[in-house]
Amino acid sequence: MAKRNQLFQSVLLGAAVCLAAAPAMAQRKAPLADKPSSNSSSKKPSGRSTGKPKAATTTEPPKGSPMAELFTSAQKKAANGDFAGAVADYTAALVLEPENVLAYVYRASAKSNARDDNGALADYEKAAELDPAVKEKFAREWAGAYAARAARKLEQADQKGAEADYTAALGLSPATVAWYVTRAGIRNARNDFDGATADYEEAAKRNPNARAGFASAWAQALAGRAARRADAGDAEGASADYEQAAELEPGRRAGYRAKSATAYVGRASLRAEQRKDAEALADYGKALEYDPTNALAWFGRATLNFDMKKYDAALADLNRCLELDGEFAAAFAKRAFVLTALKQPEKAKADAARARALDPKVEIP
Repeated sequence: MAKRNQLFQSVLLGAAVCLAAAPAMAQRKAPLADKPSSNSSSKKPSGRSTGKPKAATTTEPPKGSPMAELFTSAQKKAANGDFAGAVADYTAALVLEPENVLAYVYRASAKSNARDDNGALADYEKAAELDPAVKEKFAREWAGAYAARAARKLEQADQKGAEADYTAALGLSPATVAWYVTRAGIRNARNDFDGATADYEEAAKRNPNARAGFASAWAQALAGRAARRADAGDAEGASADYEQAAELEPGRRAGYRAKSATAYVGRASLRAEQRKDAEALADYGKALEYDPTNALAWFGRATLNFDMKKYDAALADLNRCLELDGEFAAAFAKRAFVLTALKQPEKAKADAARARALDPKVEIP
């Protein structure tokens, strides 16, 4: 399990950093805001308080105003990679106009690029508090801040925190396929196979052309869920998942079908113990449809046939079982019992001897 988690962790780190880079790069230029409306004031702010709270400002400042000069300075600094300087200019702008929504939005972008994820998210929250429309207008940028923080949490092996941040990002920007894929990888690593499978399905639905890039990881999630379903006795659910995994990874189809067979063998054994003979026989038959080389399925069905006094059918199954596994002590012993019932004592004696040679503790007739 440790190796598996380490493998997923290394994959996730590389994927998350790359996938988060796109929204982060998009923030290097300040987001475009609405142009000033025709009735917006053109007077320069004095910077002096009038004693009355100011209404939230959601338009670009008038040209030539102190606010406009600070915005221009900040944007130039951001364009040159001086994000700390840009943050300082936007902070100065907010001293002049504490209710300026765009100053918070633009400072959030600069903070995100400066790797101050918490600060960026706090600024988006403040901007939305002043103007609820921010959540829609700047959803992609806000989501990008969450995704950037998620990627850094993965670098620190904080999978739970990263998953929460990608969930928040997708809540704001649900069309971003890359974040579904990355969150699916996290969920896979955390053994949340239902969640991972749901994310891969959503990603494939939104962008079918991207499916090949995560087909193998999706198959692993399905196989993980299938194993759990098999443990719970849901052989049909398990085999359905294994079949879908085989479609995603055709080169491993035989292996997935063998696992489907194992799921049916497991349930058949439980049903046989409960004396649900007809259902158990059906499950062994289904297992053999998926994997005719499963010796346990042949042995299990032979045992049921023997208990039901269907000796010829039991003998045929045991013969096939031993063709597949010539070291199966219990199968030799069971065939000895069958041969005894069929009045073939010499053959029964030979099988009993072979069984004891393989396992001195095995029960023989």
